[in-house]
Amino acid sequence: MNTINDIPLDRLLGALDVTMEDLRSPVRTRPLSDARAMVAAIFRKHYRISQVEVAGLLGTSQVAVCKMLKRHQQLLQDPTYRNKFNQVKISMSNL
Repeated sequence: MNTINDIPLDRLLGALDVTMEDLRSPVRTRPLSDARAMVAAIFRKHYRISQVEVAGLLGTSQVAVCKMLKRHQQLLQDPTYRNKFNQVKISMSNL
């Protein structure tokens, strides 16, 4: 199992054009909400980071992470979101 230390976090944040402060903030704008959903999905599905660790990194609860993951699945139906998510995944795989 990976740990958060195994993830090139600076590269992920750069690809999403956000900071950790942005992700941890209570702001609920669409771009930040989408970025949080992408981060949760990448951490859980591609790096297999536990929900507890994801919640800790984002400064939120496990329930919120679960909701982010559910929202991510719904948002994949949106071509704009899906394209952005695919770009982020590609940038993360080009290490």
